[in-house]
Amino acid sequence: MVEVLADASLYEYTGGEAPSLEQLQRRYVAQVVGHSENHLQGWLNWIVRPINGGALMGFVQATLERKASELLANIAWVISPIHQGHGVASEATKAMALWLQFKGVNCLQAYVHPEHQASMGVARKQSLHPTNLTDGIEILWESWQASNDRSAFRFRSWLNGPVPFGVVSVDARPTKGARTWYSLGWQV
Repeated sequence: MVEVLADASLYEYTGGEAPSLEQLQRRYVAQVVGHSENHLQGWLNWIVRPINGGALMGFVQATLERKASELLANIAWVISPIHQGHGVASEATKAMALWLQFKGVNCLQAYVHPEHQASMGVARKQSLHPTNLTDGIEILWESWQASNDRSAFRFRSWLNGPVPFGVVSVDARPTKGARTWYSLGWQV
């Protein structure tokens, strides 16, 4: 992932800089725990790669939180610039979003920079809509689903379940666009 995240253009809208190998190792050690120290947030992460097992393309992730009786997922996607423009971010994010909704998530949210046209396109393809809320720079986009009474059980089982890192494979053929090869799941 060091090579995937090395391109400075990835940080044009989000700020920051490419992580070193050591920084990525520390980040992944913290993320594989699967939840915050107080267990109020769940963390899920998937690496995106092509079906043929070629070079890694990026990642999708979700931070889960309970708000009253609802289960929310703040989602994000990062795809290497060499793989952008072929629908990879949209397909990988859609696979994650469908998996999250199947598991009981009621609301998908994403913070998107108001000038980042590509990310706004990915958000729209997930049926997210811009709100009037911001974090000071980025706009909150969201989409609500009907409540699911079993979501509380599913949320707890995620936090106590297998290591929350997985792989989603996409078929990224420039002439046909990206297609998800298989649904997301745990990689233990």
